[in-house]
Amino acid sequence: MDSTLSRRLNALNEQNDKLTKSEAIALELDAQKKVIYSQLLLKLLDPALNMATKEAKVYASQEWQDFINGLVAAESSKNSDKRRYEILNNAFIAELNTYKREGSLIDKGGINP
Repeated sequence: MDSTLSRRLNALNEQNDKLTKSEAIALELDAQKKVIYSQLLLKLLDPALNMATKEAKVYASQEWQDFINGLVAAESSKNSDKRRYEILNNAFIAELNTYKREGSLIDKGGINP
């Protein structure tokens, strides 16, 4: 295998591993969203508050804001890793096609090796 092609494949595999990890983190945080929300809602046991007020207090709480900021950061990282993977994948495919085309021309005697 051509060294450039091999390097591109290694970079693609490394990015795939990174993407897998960032997707897992984002999914884990997303799965915790309802749990965190429910826990914060249950802390507000004041019977004088209606549900809309309780929800507003949950969304305004620092704990919720910190959680959402972490979730947004994880989603952003996942999306960035996904875009980078797509770029590396396209570069690998282009290099592979070039490698195949050059190999085909050599087999036909079109390029002097």
